[in-house]
Amino acid sequence: MELARLATEPSSSTAWQRYLGCTVALPGGDSHYPSMRVHLDIPPTYPATAPTVTIETHFDGGTTEGETSTSAAPGPQITTILRRAIWFHHIKALTKRKAILDLAGEYGLQGWSKPGFPGVILVQGPPEGVESYTADLHRMRWQAMSVRFEERIECLCDRDLAVGKPPECPCVRAQLPNPLQETLGEEMSWLADACRAAGLVHVLHAVLKIAR
Repeated sequence: MELARLATEPSSSTAWQRYLGCTVALPGGDSHYPSMRVHLDIPPTYPATAPTVTIETHFDGGTTEGETSTSAAPGPQITTILRRAIWFHHIKALTKRKAILDLAGEYGLQGWSKPGFPGVILVQGPPEGVESYTADLHRMRWQAMSVRFEERIECLCDRDLAVGKPPECPCVRAQLPNPLQETLGEEMSWLADACRAAGLVHVLHAVLKIAR
């Protein structure tokens, strides 16, 4: 197989830039097998507008003329993350503390669980996982449990990486343990320090009903 070198050339018909051109030829020079040329056209408005991939297939034997097919390449995925803070009257039983961590691991969730009085779980991840996790917690017996904060965040890591930028996504700025972990102490000051480091003090204020 031969691959032509990477080429960058402007398109004459549009404002798009022809970013990649490569030729693939099967070995042996058999005219029954095609050679293909692949082009990746990236618009100036990328990533808002998806790139276009063009594949040109050529048969050297002359029995079939060159064929061109075009398909839209998917753009960077924008993932929604659900962040939620759950307040409990207390989290003391070791079996429940273990279940909190195990369930979060099963759903691939990040965050902190603070045991003691009160108990607080700060969790984030795919919305369906966070919803299922919360429902599983509700099925346990608690003296009191309520969701006191939630927000949906658009994860833009794929978009930033696709254009060569360091990720500036809220999920990167708010570094939470993955998977969800228990705090090293039951003191609220421990969770407050963790939230401050992650830029999530507003979440803690909402949980404790502190006016900002």
